[in-house]
Amino acid sequence: MTNTPRTLRTLLLLILLSAGLRLTFFALVQPWAPATESRYVLQSDARDYHNLATTLLYYHRFADGAAHKPSALRTPGYPVFVAAIYSLFGPRPWAVLVAQIALDVFSCLLLFAILVPQFGRAPAVAAAALYAMDPFLTLYSSTTLFSDTLFVFLLLVSLWFLGGAFNQLDPRKRIGFAALSGLMLGLHVLTRPISQFLGIVFVVTLIAANRRKPRLAFEHAGVFALAFMAVLLPWMLRNQQVFGRFALSSSDSYNLLVLNAVPLEMRHRNQDMDTVKQALLREADDLMRTDGQQPERLNELEKAGYQRRLALSYIRRDASGFMKCYVVGIAHMFGNLGTSIFADALGLPSRALEMKAYPDIRQLVLAFIRVKGPATITLAAFLMAFLLMTYVSALVGLFVAARQSAHWPFVIFLLALLGYFVLITGVAGLARFKMPAIPLYLAFSGVGIVRLYEITTRRATAP
Repeated sequence: MTNTPRTLRTLLLLILLSAGLRLTFFALVQPWAPATESRYVLQSDARDYHNLATTLLYYHRFADGAAHKPSALRTPGYPVFVAAIYSLFGPRPWAVLVAQIALDVFSCLLLFAILVPQFGRAPAVAAAALYAMDPFLTLYSSTTLFSDTLFVFLLLVSLWFLGGAFNQLDPRKRIGFAALSGLMLGLHVLTRPISQFLGIVFVVTLIAANRRKPRLAFEHAGVFALAFMAVLLPWMLRNQQVFGRFALSSSDSYNLLVLNAVPLEMRHRNQDMDTVKQALLREADDLMRTDGQQPERLNELEKAGYQRRLALSYIRRDASGFMKCYVVGIAHMFGNLGTSIFADALGLPSRALEMKAYPDIRQLVLAFIRVKGPATITLAAFLMAFLLMTYVSALVGLFVAARQSAHWPFVIFLLALLGYFVLITGVAGLARFKMPAIPLYLAFSGVGIVRLYEITTRRATAP
């Protein structure tokens, strides 16, 4: 990507669009207000991240509080990021949100830079503009103390360095870019460990791209893998020393139980999510007692084995039901409008709707209309229109890109990454879980919008 006046103007417009929307939303929500901070900002996972960051900053311990045991559920990437901001501005969550806005604006520019050499300038501009306008990226970056914005940013940085490993003519620079890509992907995993197996996709891509030069292929892949593991290894050794387990975190087992087995059992027990969740956690504790263990004396990684065992037992008991929940969960993730969190942020009257409690689409729509207020329904119409536009244009763009053999390696790589993030989310169906997938499918949306525009223009000018 050359720094021509045209390119610089494009980057400036993308900065103004993405930063303007995020800062406007930030100003509307007013997360610096104490009432908003306690009511909305420091809720759910955000409260955990805040506690980890403040404990890390003031007591130099990775725990939920000064008197708490060390934590194994979270990885250190996002808490360290939050603690770094707190060290400069004090424990003020709004300062982290401002930093996240800056990161997300830079992510928009990164997406443009990644796509220009692959699909061309016009599709790259369209994709980056959609990224700038995406309501979910805007909401989570500017109003929530969640790890998603940093997670997406580090993924795109890693992709940009990976592109450098392919495009640089100097062999030493290509090796350096491969190492930096592995380093950034490692930091990406330390932010949220669900990506811990994503390195395999990168390694296979590096080998396949240099398949005619086997030595160079394995050189690049080896350097990438070493840099990737060099980032993860210290944290895994810390867990080995503190908890007796060589692992990244306990979140995979905990989430398998809470986000996968719980929705499955909700259908069997006809109970709400929280009731089933607490019941299954008690059952996991009972398994520990059956083995002669005292749950209160076990650490999180020791408990994780029992939680995984219990979750798998329920999944095996109704494998077909689980697969149905799994497919429905993926559909919910892409169809979930997240109106409750938008309404909470903007102070609109709204009630949360548990999508997994309505397996029938007609019942879900009727419940949505009954539960949500007029303002939230209007918001839902806007969100639905934006999602429909991006999904339809993404399908068109995928078809267009796949028809050109020169694009096949990049298309296959994007589809592999997209498939990873879609499949790893499982049954949960939360709107925010699709965030790392957003820049990936928007890459195809950019191609699709340009093609649809060309078709429309030709028809309009046809005699």
